[in-house]
Amino acid sequence: MEVMITENSNHLKTNDEAKARNWGLICYALYGFSVVVFISIFIGLLLNYKLKPTIRGTITESHFTWQIRTFWYTAILFVLGIATAYINLGYLLIMGGIILLCTRSIWGAFRLYRNQPM
Repeated sequence: MEVMITENSNHLKTNDEAKARNWGLICYALYGFSVVVFISIFIGLLLNYKLKPTIRGTITESHFTWQIRTFWYTAILFVLGIATAYINLGYLLIMGGIILLCTRSIWGAFRLYRNQPM
């Protein structure tokens, strides 16, 4: 069985990958912006879950998984931080969550920009 790839179908695949990459970068920006406006992380998470089925098979798929995990790791640190704030350990956990969020967002966006999977 021979598979023919025409110029149009190859262009469509490249166009779909470019769209997926752009959505990934938008989600990274929303995650990073959440340090200033907290609600933007939820918008990024909703986009991750909504668009994940449409980006299957692209490099961006691993980035969406990375972003979703970043949200949950950060959420766990924030909840633990709030629960232990009365003994002053919570502030360190919340700060650790912010650092984790920023680091993973910057590192992921850098790798996606260079077309590298996570």
